Amino acid sequence: MEAEDEIYKYYQDVYLDYRDRLEDSADEFAPSISNKEEIANLVELNQIIFPYSFGKNVRKVGLLLNCTWEPEHGLAVKFENEKIVEVGYQDIVL
Repeated sequence: MEAEDEIYKYYQDVYLDYRDRLEDSADEFAPSISNKEEIANLVELNQIIFPYSFGKNVRKVGLLLNCTWEPEHGLAVKFENEKIVEVGYQDIVL
């Protein structure tokens, strides 16, 4: 699957919790969206990371993104051997 698909699925899993916390600002920072194309309005690529793997035969890449609903911890997509293995806070790739 593409990163966009996985980010959209992740957002669908978490956005209601953020809407509860954001209260009056929910529509601005964690709006309800109906398709993956709308996720582009909520995230922005910040950095691509290629962590060094000690002795492992695993190729790792991380995408760090800024996102409207979690400005403090941001968003990350973690790849191993060209497959997405996790989407979550930026600390998963740092």
